[in-house]
Amino acid sequence: MPRAIRRRAERFELLTADIRRQLKFGNWFIRETLQSREEFEAAWKIHGTMILADWPEDSRPYCWWLLEHGKERPIVRPQGEQVDRELRAQHERFGYLNSGVCVSRVPGQCVDFGPWQEPEREYLVRNGFYKPKTKGEKHGGIKSTRRSVSG
Repeated sequence: MPRAIRRRAERFELLTADIRRQLKFGNWFIRETLQSREEFEAAWKIHGTMILADWPEDSRPYCWWLLEHGKERPIVRPQGEQVDRELRAQHERFGYLNSGVCVSRVPGQCVDFGPWQEPEREYLVRNGFYKPKTKGEKHGGIKSTRRSVSG
């Protein structure tokens, strides 16, 4: 392993509360240890399996979406080109959108609020990544899409 990559990975071997929050949720506004996509990749490579093990089955942490799945959930309540562009600018990171923003079904009016992007659980079920529990099952099931983040 080249020295620069080894040094960068060593910086993230200790899973601090800050790094954990960033891997789970993307941004952390108090203090951000991880500044680049490469730093997210290095930290996720070390800690991703442990974070996924403690994560609810019907959802995924930010880095799973960004680094493993690599696809955005679709926008299900478009607000018009300009508003959608503004929302994307506020909520995407590294050119990738994973948002819990709620918007009105009727753009510009405060009625019938709901998710801007398709909810994680619905997306995961629809695409076969999560199987909801049936009566008598101890757990549903997670279909892993783990792929190398090194290149």
